[in-house]
Amino acid sequence: MPGLTIGEVTALLALVLAVLSIGVIYNLGWSVLRPIKALREWNRQIALKDLKSKNIEQLPDFRFDELNEVARQIQSSLTEISQRNEKEKQLLRALSHELRTPLAITKASLELINKTESQLAPKLTNKLSKIQRANTNMCATSETLLWLWSDDLAQFETQPINLGEVIEQELEHNRYLAVNKLLDVSVFEQEAMIEANPVLIQILVRNLVRNALQYSAEGKIAIDFQLDAGLTITNPIAIETDYANESNDYGYGVGMYLVTTLCQKMGWQCTISQDAKQFKVRIAKFV
Repeated sequence: MPGLTIGEVTALLALVLAVLSIGVIYNLGWSVLRPIKALREWNRQIALKDLKSKNIEQLPDFRFDELNEVARQIQSSLTEISQRNEKEKQLLRALSHELRTPLAITKASLELINKTESQLAPKLTNKLSKIQRANTNMCATSETLLWLWSDDLAQFETQPINLGEVIEQELEHNRYLAVNKLLDVSVFEQEAMIEANPVLIQILVRNLVRNALQYSAEGKIAIDFQLDAGLTITNPIAIETDYANESNDYGYGVGMYLVTTLCQKMGWQCTISQDAKQFKVRIAKFV
């Protein structure tokens, strides 16, 4: 080309090669990224669908054998999850019948026996009371477990609840746990109306109250509620717990586990703290 030096021609050729190289690299990069984006979109779509439908879906072709293998592994994992979930649901349906039926029969039989309490010896009366408490606690625990492992959150309809009334009711039902202890229980006096499901709130409060009464040392149990802070229960810690004592009902060891699991499932904030003298649980953001 007339008027161009060798250096200028070289620079022009280098520029052309650079532009061509960028175009080739961009085209190759887009050719790789497009199947990856398609894989991501496919994964997002099947994650939103019912697990049962994933078993019969046709795998799309993502052009690269490695991406197709990843898609097959994703589909295989989701199929396995679907099968396990179905087995768990079947187990829960079986437990719902196998647990509730005998417990209901036992409860009805105990109520009939309780009508003849005046004819029973004092020792038998005490044993009957203990069996009734154990039956009530087992009914509540089994019902809690079945509710917690349910996938249908739509059934948990909310309504205004007076939290103070629920707490007083559970304190009265579980007062026997603190019969041989010098415990002072203080409950907030202001009205505490929250929007929540009544059954779930009863489950939550029952386990919190039982835990506080059962594992407290002598002292003060403080139950407080503030709109900004939520529900707070503080109890003194027993250094040595006598699990052989009848008033303890031998314990179930799952109370706080049920509380934390319930809060996690429903999106409530559960904060547990403990030092050498006291145990504190705070539940906030009821929905």
